[in-house]
Amino acid sequence: MNFLLFLQINKDDDDCYSKLLKYDVKTIENFIRDYIMDMRRRRNLSSSTINRNCAAIKHFFDINDIDLR
Repeated sequence: MNFLLFLQINKDDDDCYSKLLKYDVKTIENFIRDYIMDMRRRRNLSSSTINRNCAAIKHFFDINDIDLR
């Protein structure tokens, strides 16, 4: 399950990525925290997989000029 699917955003929509950019930073950070907890607890993924997924998410927001902590 990727981040868009986790947030129940249809990746086939033309504006799926712009939907992510409409949220405020605090909400995005909370989404990411929840996604990390889902990857750890429910899906039992390795730390390297979680780090890779988080790096991709962070890169997406970085290139769209949204600074996350």
